[in-house]
Amino acid sequence: MQTMDGATPEIVEQVAACIEHLPDLPKKILALHYYEGMTLAEIALSIGLPHAQIAELHDRVCRELRAVFQHAA
Repeated sequence: MQTMDGATPEIVEQVAACIEHLPDLPKKILALHYYEGMTLAEIALSIGLPHAQIAELHDRVCRELRAVFQHAA
């Protein structure tokens, strides 16, 4: 069985496990952005860090997760 984006349950589990092992700040950024719907600018304001730093962390984590996803597919 696959999700709408073509991911199998195994891949979804692998990505979820990777997220679980992230440091707190990147994990919080992903949760606020993807589950709470906040923009990166809003996250930066709420956390008290520069927008550029939040954007860089978000980009880096997404690249790492994408690499895991592509490797597992």
